[in-house]
Amino acid sequence: MLSFFRPLRHITCLLLLLSLATSSAFAQKPSKLASQFLQNTIDFLNLAVNNAPLSKEDPEAFRQILQKELDPWVSFNAFTRGVMGKFYKQASPEQANAFQRTVQKSLIETYAEALDRIDPKSIKIDKFADREDQKRATERRRQISLMARIKNGSNYSFKYSISRDKDGEWRMRNILFGGVNLGLSFRSRFQAAFNDPARGGSIQKVIDNWE
Repeated sequence: MLSFFRPLRHITCLLLLLSLATSSAFAQKPSKLASQFLQNTIDFLNLAVNNAPLSKEDPEAFRQILQKELDPWVSFNAFTRGVMGKFYKQASPEQANAFQRTVQKSLIETYAEALDRIDPKSIKIDKFADREDQKRATERRRQISLMARIKNGSNYSFKYSISRDKDGEWRMRNILFGGVNLGLSFRSRFQAAFNDPARGGSIQKVIDNWE
């Protein structure tokens, strides 16, 4: 009789271990990086909201305030390289720097406009996606998944692609808004502009006419 219950005892122990492992996985805390970028996002959005009147009175001053907030945790250089793609190595240092300033402005305006639709108090880490992001993480690249609620009540997701810079700090290099890859969208625009006969296949003309 005892020999009959021994396998059952082993099965019970196995099920208990599986249960504990599952509970542990669901109780897993968000990564430190995810928490850090969550706070960065909330701080940026609050800054934009608090300085909203300035956006109409002095748009350039408003943009500079937002840029100062983003500079420590956004790699505008990496984003620009991604947008230019193969054209980055063909561009002169002066052209690359000029385009970075232009892209910087576009990115800040697009980011601020997208976040303006979000309820600041609703932003949180997408815990399930965060676990998957941690599994796929490498030593130099990771992703941060956040969730929020738009002011009309619907849910909204966005994801940061981040990388470790030369100084060892993690910075955002791209962002996906509701599944739309902003970096790829900008890159497609750059490629289309370069192929536009009206612009003569010139990197300089693409930079000069970028909106």
